[in-house]
Formats: sequence, C-alpha cells, structure tokens
Amino acid sequence: MAAIDNYELALDPDFRKKVRSLMLKSALAVSGESDTNKQDAFIRKRANAANFTIYNQTNAMDILSHLVAAGGALTGVSTDNDIEFTINSVWDDYSGLTLADTEIPE
Repeated sequence: MAAIDNYELALDPDFRKKVRSLMLKSALAVSGESDTNKQDAFIRKRANAANFTIYNQTNAMDILSHLVAAGGALTGVSTDNDIEFTINSVWDDYSGLTLADTEIPE
C-alpha cells in the first residue's frame, strides 16, 4: 500500500475502534507479564507503555493506529487477530526498547 493509503487507514473510524479495543487487550497482557529473567529497563519501558495506553487511550490510539497501519500489511477489512498481532509486534518499539534493554547480563 502507498503511504497515503496507510495514513487514511490510520484515520478510518472503524479501524481506530478496533485498534483501541485491541491495544487495551495488549496493554493488559503486558501489565501482567512476569519479570523473571528480564532486565529492569525492559520491564519498566513495557509497563510504562502499558500504563500510558490504559490511561491515555486517545493519544495511544492515535500513535498505535499509525504505527500498525504504516507496516502496509493491514487493510480496512483486516481481522482482529491480524490487528492484534501487529500491535503486539510493534509493542517493543512503541515502548522505546533498545537492543541493550533486551540483553540479559551474565
């Protein structure tokens, strides 16, 4: 899809409703994650993104709608599973994680 198509999808009211519902599902799952064998920065950044998403839903929906649409794989008729998978796929980037945050020191 062309960039303008991705942009228009991100603004589509029905797509945004799906993103809003599914981003909250993802945020809830992230907020309940185990911290076993994970760096503090990894846990903190993912949890902060989950909290931001839950407590700032409109802003989070604006951001995530554009992030998931920008990949070009979704359309206005994409399934909930496809949208949820894409949200989960971009969550670490949305959280601001870096490679250093994901490495476990020995």
